[in-house]
Amino acid sequence: MAISAISNNDKVGLIIFTDVVERFVPPRKGLRHGLRLIRDVLYFQPIRKGTSIQHGLDYLNRVIRRRCIAFLLSDFLDRGFERSIKQAGRRHDLIALHIADSKEKALPPVGLLEMEDAETGQQILIDTMHRGVRQMFAANVSRRQEDLRRLIRSAEIDLIEVSTNGDHLDSLFRFFQMRERRLRRT
Repeated sequence: MAISAISNNDKVGLIIFTDVVERFVPPRKGLRHGLRLIRDVLYFQPIRKGTSIQHGLDYLNRVIRRRCIAFLLSDFLDRGFERSIKQAGRRHDLIALHIADSKEKALPPVGLLEMEDAETGQQILIDTMHRGVRQMFAANVSRRQEDLRRLIRSAEIDLIEVSTNGDHLDSLFRFFQMRERRLRRT
C-alpha cells in the first residue's frame, strides 16, 4: 500500500501501536520514504505486549489534522475502541483490515490444551475433545466477527477481511475494484 501511495504521488505515514503508540512516522512523499516505512514495519519489535486500538485511533485523530485515507490493520481482539473508530471514521476515510488466521476459528479435537494469552500471560487449560467446548469456542469467534462487522457498518467505514493463509492480495484487489466502482457511481 505504501508503494502504491508513493507511485500515486501521495503522502504516506505510519502509526504502530500496542497499548501505547510505539512509533510514528509523519506522512511524506517519495520512494525513499515509502521504503523506510516498509523497513519499519518489517523490523519493528514491540516494547509492550498489550493492544489498544483506541489509543492508536485517538493518536491518529490528534496528529493528522487534515482528512486522509487511513488503513487500520488489526486482528481487532480488543475492546473499548467503538467511540474512537466512529470518530476516526467521521474525520478520515478509514479502512479497516481485519487480519484473521483460519486456525483461530475452530479448535481441533486434540485433548487437553493449555492456552496462553499473548498479551496478559493468563493461562487456561481446556479439553478440546469435549464437543461443547469446541462449539462454544467457534460460536464466540463467530459472534466477535459479527460484532466487528456490525460496528464497522455503524461507523460507516470500509472493511477488508484478509487471512494469514496468503490470499490477502486477492482480497485487497477485490476491495479496491469494488471501491472504485462505488466511487464512480457517486
